[in-house]
Amino acid sequence: IHYMLEDSQARILITTKEIRDGLDLSKIKLKIGDDTDSISKGSSSEGMNIICLDEGSVNRSLQSEKVTNLDIKIPSDALCYIIYTSGSTGKPKGTLIQQRGMINYLNWAMDYYHTSKGNGSPLHSSIGFDATITSLFTPLLSGRTLIILPHDGEEIENIRAALQSNNNWSLVKLTPAHLELLNVIIPHEQLTGLTNYLVLGGEALLGRTVAPWRRWAPDTHLINEYGPTETVVGCAIYDDRRAEPTEGAVPIGRPIWNTQLYILDERLQPVPIGVPGELYIGGDGVAFGYLNRPELTTERFIDLNTTGLISGIILPPQGKLYRTGDRVRLQADGELIYLGRFDNQIKLRGYRIELDEIKNVIIAEPEIRDAVVI
Repeated sequence: IHYMLEDSQARILITTKEIRDGLDLSKIKLKIGDDTDSISKGSSSEGMNIICLDEGSVNRSLQSEKVTNLDIKIPSDALCYIIYTSGSTGKPKGTLIQQRGMINYLNWAMDYYHTSKGNGSPLHSSIGFDATITSLFTPLLSGRTLIILPHDGEEIENIRAALQSNNNWSLVKLTPAHLELLNVIIPHEQLTGLTNYLVLGGEALLGRTVAPWRRWAPDTHLINEYGPTETVVGCAIYDDRRAEPTEGAVPIGRPIWNTQLYILDERLQPVPIGVPGELYIGGDGVAFGYLNRPELTTERFIDLNTTGLISGIILPPQGKLYRTGDRVRLQADGELIYLGRFDNQIKLRGYRIELDEIKNVIIAEPEIRDAVVI
C-alpha cells in the first residue's frame, strides 16, 4: 500500500481511521513542486488529503456538497483509472486504463447482459479487483439497485444469503472458485430464477462447475468472461448455452465490441486454426501501458507502427497490441480455448499472482541465497 500510494503520487486517500492508523505514512514520499516530502499521520498534509469515511466531520462535509451532476467534459483518450496488479519484479505495476476502454466495456456489458431488466446486482468483491467494475457500474448506469455486501470474513455466506434473498437479479458476477463453494451450500433445486446472468471470470472455468446451473437454472445465462486487467475487465465472452455441455474447459469465446484477438507465434505471425499460440489483444480496451515502467510497457504493449511483423491480417486502428502471455487455441467453430500460461503466473480466486514476485521478496532476505515458489 505504501508503494502504490507513492508510485501513483496520490493526492487524496479515501480510507477508514483503522486503516489510516495502521499505515506508516512517513514512508510515503510525495513530490510537491521541486521538493519531496513525507506525509504526516494527520487528517491532511500539504501533499495528500486523507479522508476517513467513518469520521463525523467528513460525513457532514459530504452532506453539504452539491448533488447535481458535474458539468465537465472528459475526452475518450484521457486516463480513467490506475489499477495495480501483480508484477514479476517483486513490486505491483500500475496499469493505465483510458476512458475509451472503460466506456466501451460498460456500454457493451449493459447491452449484452440486459442489466436494465431484473433487480440489480450484489457486490462482494474488493474495489481493487477490476472484475468489480461489472457489478459496480452496470446496475447503476441501468437505473437498477446495487447491494454492497459486508466485508466481515463471511464472504461465501453473504453471497449465498444475497442470492437466495432476492430472486431475479439482473447480473451476478463471481469467480469459478466462489461458484464451486456455492454449489455445495445452495440446494441445486433452489438455483432456478436467482439471476438472469451469471458471469464467471478471473480464472479458468470448467464445465463441471456450471453443470448444476445448466440443469436446475435453464433460464440463467452462464457466461465465461475472459480479460486481463490491461484490457478493461473483459474482452471475450462465451455463453455456455451455445453448444453441447462439456465437463472440461469452457471456451473463452469471441471478442466483445471494438476488440480484436490474435493468436500469434514467437515471430508475431498468425497460427492456423487448431494450433496453440499466444493471445494478443487489440482495440479500444488496451491500456496506455504501465505507470513509471517504460521497459515493461515496451515488452508487453507491442507498437505495430515500429514492429510491423504481422502480415495478412487487419490490424487495430490504435496500432498497439497487448501481449497476454496466455496460451490459447482457436477452434474450427470460431471459439477460443484457454490452455494455460507461458510463464509462472497463476490465478487464485480471481486474483493474478506472479510467483516470481513472491520469490523476489523471499530472496531479498540476506540469510536466503535462493528460493523456489510453486
